[in-house]
Amino acid sequence: MMQFGNASESKVRVRYRFVGTVQAVGFRWTTCNLAREAGATGWVRNEYDGSVTAEIQGTRDQVDAVVDGLDRHFNGSTWHGGFQIAYKEYLAPISWENQFKVEYA
Repeated sequence: MMQFGNASESKVRVRYRFVGTVQAVGFRWTTCNLAREAGATGWVRNEYDGSVTAEIQGTRDQVDAVVDGLDRHFNGSTWHGGFQIAYKEYLAPISWENQFKVEYA
């Protein structure tokens, strides 16, 4: 298992809105798996407008590992239509959060 960042690095929390081909292609489950592998916490959910929202928390390296993994999996493949990041916002970290999960709108 890969280790990301240093335990002493401060945590960040980033809210993303992904658009493009992001529903009915395993996007939420891939995000969840990548976040768990990286040691990040947070959540991901489908939105009614066809986009996907995620809040990813961890060190910058952990958050980047999740987004980079999504890019490799979905934008680096010919079978998939790809996605774009339509929105990115830094939020205050949630100190008690201890897992990454799929939420339902």
